[in-house]
Amino acid sequence: MNVKPIYPTDFKTYDDAVKMAYGEIDAVDINTPLIEGTTISKRYCNLFPRLASSQVQQLAASTEDNLVRICGSNFTSIIFPLLVQTKLCNSTTKEGVVHVIDRFRVALDQRSWGQYTTGNPPADWSESWREGYCKMLMPFTFEPIPCNLIDAVKNALNEMENHFLNPTDNQHGVHPAEFFIIHINEIAEQHYQEDMTHMLSTYPRCPEGKGTNMFEWGLVLAIKWYTILQDHIRSIDESQYMKEQYLQQVLQLKAISVETFLTLDIEKALALQDEAELIYRESLEHKSQTKTVDAKHTKPIPWMLGEENLQALWKVLTEHEYVENSGFQDFLSGHFQLVDKHSKNNRTTFAPKIRWYSSLDNLLRMLESLVASNITSVVPFGKKAGTQTAGKIYNLIENHFANSDGIDFKLDAIRKAAQRKRNPNAKIDKSFNGSVLRTIRSMQ
Repeated sequence: MNVKPIYPTDFKTYDDAVKMAYGEIDAVDINTPLIEGTTISKRYCNLFPRLASSQVQQLAASTEDNLVRICGSNFTSIIFPLLVQTKLCNSTTKEGVVHVIDRFRVALDQRSWGQYTTGNPPADWSESWREGYCKMLMPFTFEPIPCNLIDAVKNALNEMENHFLNPTDNQHGVHPAEFFIIHINEIAEQHYQEDMTHMLSTYPRCPEGKGTNMFEWGLVLAIKWYTILQDHIRSIDESQYMKEQYLQQVLQLKAISVETFLTLDIEKALALQDEAELIYRESLEHKSQTKTVDAKHTKPIPWMLGEENLQALWKVLTEHEYVENSGFQDFLSGHFQLVDKHSKNNRTTFAPKIRWYSSLDNLLRMLESLVASNITSVVPFGKKAGTQTAGKIYNLIENHFANSDGIDFKLDAIRKAAQRKRNPNAKIDKSFNGSVLRTIRSMQ
């Protein structure tokens, strides 16, 4: 599908901007690719929901990685503009280097380069525009640079100064300014990896003298669109995940790729679907009858993306001691249902709740990430009338998790944790982001 070029200043919310750029998903034809350059259409999603969800997840993760790199590079350009780089590298004396670096420190303290990098702007530039242009602000969101980032830049600046003044101490084998740029890029990228959720929830408001980077803008819109596609896939009935594997088996036996299948005449395609449907129904007849749901038993958590991915999550959770290592099979059978397997039951055995040894904030982050990526479903965990989808996640936690002492989490405590997490100044658990959330982002 064609994406319309739009500008953030024309809108006030992401919903309106994405709608204008990509259109309404309900209005897209069933065979029209939902992502340019792919075969992912609504028909594709309806027939192959797991495959489609996995591919959208991969595209979203790749796009987020690109966004992190671009924002990191743009942050470095704001902190260390080309004109300052040139002045520093052209300084032929230690005094000249110290002078530039001292000006650098002042600029960091003031969060503005002042007149140092603007040269002689045209006469029609207003004073307020020039002042805004010289300000150091975070890329895309135009928020003030956090103190911890400024401190990290100052530490790197001290290191660069030392390399300039004592070249024999430079063990990196690169020019001090080049090493400084690499270091600042790494610092900024780490920040954006940890702050991605906040960034994607903060609509850019361009102050006078600034403009949105259109590469950043395009990547953010794409990520927002992928979220809409995952919402669409999430609405597909779970039974289709079972049917999908049989359709893929039929195609594999006939040496037909999924891409080729989508181009077949409708009669041939429907015949193959009917063949897969027949095998699916026969398999249901051979499956032993399960007991009806018992209200005393906990509803299992639907897992949409295969047992191997659940095992990968369990492994990282146990290795970092976020949950007890009671064995993967107990973890699986006591709390999850694999929607693409016949072994799922209408009820689980009565299993002890999962003891959670990290913060409640991190538990919410993990589950929200799993649900947003369509890896788990919260459909079985009903919500009260008038509540939001997040209420279902709260119910899932209440049903399946307890704190480190084995005491159930209360809904009120979960709501308070969710409020804390939504605070832009809330602390981020870097270790948790780098282990659990990174594992979820890499699932296919």
